[in-house]
Amino acid sequence: MKKVIIFGAIVVVAVLAIILIPKKAKTDAKVTIYVFRGATCEHCEAALDYISKNEDSIPEGVEIVTYEVWKNSSNEALHQALVKKLGVSDSNKNSVPLFVIGNDFIVGMSPNKADFDEILDKAQEYLNGTKKYKDEVKESVNELKKEDPDYKFSAVSFDVLYANNKFAMTIVLGIFGLLIIGFLGMILFSKQK
Repeated sequence: MKKVIIFGAIVVVAVLAIILIPKKAKTDAKVTIYVFRGATCEHCEAALDYISKNEDSIPEGVEIVTYEVWKNSSNEALHQALVKKLGVSDSNKNSVPLFVIGNDFIVGMSPNKADFDEILDKAQEYLNGTKKYKDEVKESVNELKKEDPDYKFSAVSFDVLYANNKFAMTIVLGIFGLLIIGFLGMILFSKQK
């Protein structure tokens, strides 16, 4: 009986350690991909879900930060300032998702590899030094705050935005692992009698 308990405890600790060990954080981000999105925008959600499922494709040194523009008027003011600054066409000035990388932008993204690769290629140009990186979003935030210090910009890191899903999956996998170990322990225990 003691062997089963010890074995079960070792397996539980090993499984939880594997599940809960965080990925290497991308703390030295050199390039930020900004995503301007709407809270209930189906296209935005589909694009972000695709990115989440393919986040291993994001190069080291690239961070993704989102701004919700439909419910946050400060974020919408930032969105409109960037649309004007970057020269987004009038027909797309209210479109989301809007991806801003340096002084490049991409309006919309279908949840597919080609569109995601286009966004990552823009970021890679800055990482490689092919293009000089200038954070137009941060610059615009500073300009707008000088105009009106009451702006309340709210940016959310992609990792934080999708952390709740990862945490829930970790809990589900942990519980599933514990159930399997308990079941195996019962089998082993019943064979000893």
